[in-house]
Amino acid sequence: MIIEYHRPQTMDQALQLLARPTPRTYPLGGGSWLSRKRDEDFAVIDLQSLGLDEVQAEGGWLSLGATARLQKLVEVQATPAWLKDVCTRETHRNLREMSSIAGTLVGADGRSPIAMAMLAVNASIQTMPGGAEISAQEFFASRKSAGSHRLITRVRLDLSAEVRCEFVARTPLDTPVIGVALAVWPGMAMRIALGGFGEAPMLAYEGDDAGQARAAVHTALHASGDAWASAVYRQAAALAILERLL
Repeated sequence: MIIEYHRPQTMDQALQLLARPTPRTYPLGGGSWLSRKRDEDFAVIDLQSLGLDEVQAEGGWLSLGATARLQKLVEVQATPAWLKDVCTRETHRNLREMSSIAGTLVGADGRSPIAMAMLAVNASIQTMPGGAEISAQEFFASRKSAGSHRLITRVRLDLSAEVRCEFVARTPLDTPVIGVALAVWPGMAMRIALGGFGEAPMLAYEGDDAGQARAAVHTALHASGDAWASAVYRQAAALAILERLL
């Protein structure tokens, strides 16, 4: 549960709080993920005063401030159609009004449509301190081991990529049991991300050969079975989706 609340006015203040050894401290964007966290006592840093909610298209990239709400991404003109679609698919409007893009990525599991799309498009995630940018793949692999000393400041997306996503769920509003996100760049280079299970989406293929992509998707899902769907079902469904997306 939350035992301390802070609202720093500068980035330096936020990073100082974040670097404390105790209590464990988390950045607070919209709070939709942290409000459900019950496994420890922790402090939160409200980022509202740091100006991290801008959405801007610049130099062929779309820059999303860490605290930009999902509903804002749905509404602003600069947001590409595919991103509007996955934000809408992620959750209902009330939660989109609360949820930030950074908080969504931090709390996402493998069933998150936004996480699948971000992995496919190879989103670049800027963190502080240091201002380093890491790929979505690196972020999902390291977010739990990185502790609470890293703060997402923005997410950048390559606007030259065409992104196509499709999801299968028990009902139209349910979270997916299988999802395929395909990003294609000029020259036909592509990345394919899969989800609907596990702790994070997986990158199944990166290259330009459709036959190899199909084989990679089938192989990637060989151990994907869980209480929601069998691996055989996910393999068949993902390959059918991929055919449509290609």
